[in-house]
Amino acid sequence: MTHVTTDEVLASLGIKPFHEKAPVNDPSKLGMEDFLTLMITELNNQDPFEPMDNTQMIAQMAQFASVSGLDQLNKSFAELSANLTSDQALQAGALVGRQVLV
Repeated sequence: MTHVTTDEVLASLGIKPFHEKAPVNDPSKLGMEDFLTLMITELNNQDPFEPMDNTQMIAQMAQFASVSGLDQLNKSFAELSANLTSDQALQAGALVGRQVLV
């Protein structure tokens, strides 16, 4: 009896297998906590006679929120792609033993 892996079946159907990678904590990437720490440090060390402009502070916060939102969107699309690949494999598996037109 021949041993067939799922990846081989998917490859024969023209479907690229998706392998989820474990998240890696990259020390070079800053998160929301790091941003808030930097902002608090900046506020503590600013010149009281020339404080930071409110619009600059709000612009920085908005930029960070935009980057965070884009990162979450990328993660959501990766999950969607994995789900679609899995769905295609299930649909192909349902056709085993049936006559199909290509």
